[in-house]
Amino acid sequence: MNLENNPLFTEENVNAVINLDSEVSKPIVMEYGEGYTRFFALSITNIIIVMILIAFIISPIFCEEYQKSMDSLILTSKNGKTSQILAKIFTGVSIGVLFTFILLGACLLTCLVTYGFEGGLSAIQNYVALLTFNFTMLDAVVLLFITSAFGSFLIVSIGLFLSSITRSAIIPLVVSI
Repeated sequence: MNLENNPLFTEENVNAVINLDSEVSKPIVMEYGEGYTRFFALSITNIIIVMILIAFIISPIFCEEYQKSMDSLILTSKNGKTSQILAKIFTGVSIGVLFTFILLGACLLTCLVTYGFEGGLSAIQNYVALLTFNFTMLDAVVLLFITSAFGSFLIVSIGLFLSSITRSAIIPLVVSI
């Protein structure tokens, strides 16, 4: 009824949502999943903190070469430019993704130890009742980890790119945050 009375939704949108809702094959069974619920509630704050920390770590990677006048020395060496650039990119991406997994994993483990491991196989509708996706709480956690890792990859990419074209670490830091 909310969808049908909402002027922002067309008839096609309402029918699409109703069709998605009818495809949810698992019945919604109320189950104790407070550990997962707390993790989802903390996830936005944790991801923002992770991205800010990644921006602080990544921003000076290439800028230090310009500040210490090492760029001309690196460019004159035979394999220095290519191998060093690839090594810094690999290091930045791996640090960003691993940092994301470690901090989110620590938060998940803390929430599950505190509130209990139950509820991983319950429907995501226990957390947000109006979702029409056929996910369990554990599926949503895995999806959150994957999308957070992709977000950290994007932050690292932006930070490394800006760090390579500027001489100051402030510009990549400000833009990444």
